[in-house]
Amino acid sequence: ILQGRGLYAVAPGGNMVQQNTQALNSNNYLNLLAGSRKAVRYRRGTVLFSQGGPADSLYYIVFGRVKLSSFSDSGKEAVIGIYAAGEFLGLNCLIGQPGRQMTATVLVSSSILRIGKEAMSRTLTSDPQMTDWFLGYVLTRKVQLEARLTDSLSNRCEQRLARTLLFLARHG
Repeated sequence: ILQGRGLYAVAPGGNMVQQNTQALNSNNYLNLLAGSRKAVRYRRGTVLFSQGGPADSLYYIVFGRVKLSSFSDSGKEAVIGIYAAGEFLGLNCLIGQPGRQMTATVLVSSSILRIGKEAMSRTLTSDPQMTDWFLGYVLTRKVQLEARLTDSLSNRCEQRLARTLLFLARHG
C-alpha cells in the first residue's frame, strides 16, 4: 500500500490504483469523537506511541504524515506503512490488545487527534452511521493490506520497485 493522497492497492495485473476512501466528516464525527479535545500539532520526529506501550487510544490524522514501524529484538526497523490525512492509527486498541505492536512516528509537521478507546467504543455503539462508515474504512484497509501482502509474495522485488516508482512519477 502506498499512502499519501489516499490509499492505494495493487490491482489485478499489478497496477497501482487509488482507492475511493472518504475522509471523515470533520464537522460532525470528529467533534463527536473529540468531545472538548482539539487536534494537536506535532513536530517531525515526535513519537505518538511506542511498541510495547499501552494501547489505550487511537489517532486520526487531520493533516500530515505518520510512519508506522516495528522493531526486531536486535533493533532493526521494518516500516509497515506511511499514513496521511483522513487515516486512523492504533486501531488494535479497539480489540482489547493491551500493548502496542508498532511505533508511530510523525514524518512532517502534522495535526493529529487522539481519541480514547472508551470514547470511540461509545461512539461506535451509539451512532450507526459512524459505525457503518468506520466498518467500511477498516474493511477497505484490510483489503489493501491483503493486496500488499499478495504483491510482496507473488512478485519479484524489482517488479514491485519499478511499479512503485512509475506510480510515484505519475501521481507524486
